[in-house]
Amino acid sequence: MYRYEIIYVYKSPFVKHKMLRVNSSTVVHNYPIKGIQIEHINSAKGGRDVFHSSYFYSELSPEQLIQKARLMSKNRKYWLKYNCEHFLNELLGKPIESPQLRVAVLTGFATVCLLAFARSA
Repeated sequence: MYRYEIIYVYKSPFVKHKMLRVNSSTVVHNYPIKGIQIEHINSAKGGRDVFHSSYFYSELSPEQLIQKARLMSKNRKYWLKYNCEHFLNELLGKPIESPQLRVAVLTGFATVCLLAFARSA
């Protein structure tokens, strides 16, 4: 059984970019413009501090996870439908979802509703 670390960097005060550390220096992640990337952690974090999120255990070796990520990278670049959380969940065999995106959509909808209500009052 292999232990992997899910880490994140803050892209803004409210947006976390999640990555999977597959060894001491390599991460896999889904970047909004470039799509799924396998790269050195320093390149991926873009000068931002890295924070620990959680650990994940898998039967897949680092090489197998990297190979799986490469296979997944062919058709998955649309960040609104398939962001970093969607990617990590699928890679790790979890339900494909993004709580962060769900909150952003609901917050945006609530803001639009409040603005519409304020204009009509």
